[in-house]
Amino acid sequence: MKNCIKKLAKRTFLFFYSIFFLITSCNSTYYVSNAGNDSNNGRSVNSPWQSLGKVNSASLTAGDSVLFKSGDFWYGEMIPKSGRSKARITYGAYGKGNKPLIHASLTKMDIGDWVDLGNNIWRSTNRYATEIGNVFFNNSFCGIRKYSDEELTEQGHYYFNTSTNYITIFSKGNPAIYYTDLKLLSAINLVSIKNKANINIRDLNLSYTSGYSVACNSVSAITLSNLTMTWIGGQTQSGEVRKGNAVEFWNNCQNALVENCTVGEVFDAGLSNQGDNATQSDITYRKNVIYNCEYSYEYFLRGGTTSNILFENNTCVDAGLGWGHTQRKGPSGRHIRIAGTPPITYNFVIRNNIFYNALDVLNYTRDIEGLESGFTFDYNDLYQPSGNKLAQIKMVHSTTFSDYQKTTGWEANSINADPLFMDAANHNYRLAPNSPCIDAGDPSSTLDTNGTRSDIGAYESNY
Repeated sequence: MKNCIKKLAKRTFLFFYSIFFLITSCNSTYYVSNAGNDSNNGRSVNSPWQSLGKVNSASLTAGDSVLFKSGDFWYGEMIPKSGRSKARITYGAYGKGNKPLIHASLTKMDIGDWVDLGNNIWRSTNRYATEIGNVFFNNSFCGIRKYSDEELTEQGHYYFNTSTNYITIFSKGNPAIYYTDLKLLSAINLVSIKNKANINIRDLNLSYTSGYSVACNSVSAITLSNLTMTWIGGQTQSGEVRKGNAVEFWNNCQNALVENCTVGEVFDAGLSNQGDNATQSDITYRKNVIYNCEYSYEYFLRGGTTSNILFENNTCVDAGLGWGHTQRKGPSGRHIRIAGTPPITYNFVIRNNIFYNALDVLNYTRDIEGLESGFTFDYNDLYQPSGNKLAQIKMVHSTTFSDYQKTTGWEANSINADPLFMDAANHNYRLAPNSPCIDAGDPSSTLDTNGTRSDIGAYESNY
């Protein structure tokens, strides 16, 4: 009898294992290329899909992957599908070359793209139903937004008329001739994830939009890795107030990871937690390089509960030195901006980061009265080469590092020294051999790779 029971149990196990194996082995990889065709099955590099529309409408199964061809590019918005806890859906890249680019830029370099209105004012031939929140000139600088044709008085000025949906530009000659490149950046979120879970997005370039790179709303189990996100934001929030973050987690979000990303030239925040009366928990940002954003990291959750937020081993440089600073209403320039905190905050940790140079302050932490025990700031390198103020905590400025430590009780093991980057002018923020950040991180960190102690910042040196 016992042998019969054992045989039955074994057969039952093998049956369910076979079913599980059959399901998991049916996971598919789909390929997307500019040279593809949406009528293809997408299941090989020789029969790829072509468009983002096809990717968004495809019936994917948990565990599937969608891979974009390196070196190719797509205009528009990607809307990922949900996977399962042990079978996430992955969006990534295949092939050699530059990361696949998803963007919202419209190149307007034909003479016929512009109509001469006189007095150096040129109007677009086309109307644009989607707001043009930014203009990118010569692949190097952004336009200056104005709010009437009468205000267009200098090269680089532009005006998007929300009533007519035309854009006008000041230019001493047809813009398609005057500039070597001209792109209109639409207000499109390049990746939109709402009420979704179990998704990986990696190895993509999500740049050139006046919207957001990745907008997450009420999500869980999301990993964003090795993404490039530059020249982001500028769309209208209300009136002449504008917005645009690279990565935002809005309202109820749990179990998210953002790592090894490069974020730069963002109108508002590089990385951000925001929402109203929401619960956010278990969100980690690590080993990211963030430069020329108005805020490197912004936390603005009004009400609700926050727990287990970890911001570690990031390199944050030149807050407020981005393209949008002088165009903002109330410019600031801060690496850490904690402007709204919920009544319940647990285990909010900011450690092992480099905060280098900000036009205002490195750390602006406002509404934390009575919540100090929920925050840990330590093992960071905070350095203001310009002599600007170091921090503003509960609306009180700290002009020196020792004053900041004394006022807050934070940063007991942090340092106040030039991190000595290899080539900051070219955005190479790796540490020079004599950097004070080497082996200066939290000894309990698990991110060390050189067998000694974690470095401060996004890059672990091997000197």
